[in-house]
Amino acid sequence: YSGGHFQLQFSIHTTDSGKRDKIIPVKKWGFEEITKYGERFFESGDRKITLNFAAAKDYEIEPKIIREYFNPEFFLIKLTPLNPTNNVRKNNLVSFIDPYEPETASGLVESFRSYGFDTILSIGEIEENMIGSNCGQFVSCFG
Repeated sequence: YSGGHFQLQFSIHTTDSGKRDKIIPVKKWGFEEITKYGERFFESGDRKITLNFAAAKDYEIEPKIIREYFNPEFFLIKLTPLNPTNNVRKNNLVSFIDPYEPETASGLVESFRSYGFDTILSIGEIEENMIGSNCGQFVSCFG
């Protein structure tokens, strides 16, 4: 990003704090800490701070809860399908967003927009899933 600024993104994935702890089993900030830091970090002219959701079935995403904590003036929403990684398969996770039918996310996209959030539906190249080159796929085979 020009002018010495860069874009900041936080992985949120679910609004259920218990399930968030399960899928991100490391020390992390809660919504209060993220919003305080984000609003302090943001400067006029910056890109909005991204709240990323790799959306899984049975892992609730409630736009109303996100709006209670995050101001759409500073934050935007990015929704992505789960990539078919080894960990996704091992944990029996299923993507809420079907990358072959992106309209499966239209209700969620519209709900975030109704709360004033710029919302991006980010569907990668399907071919990358097939060859294993999408985010988190290949690198997890080493270790």
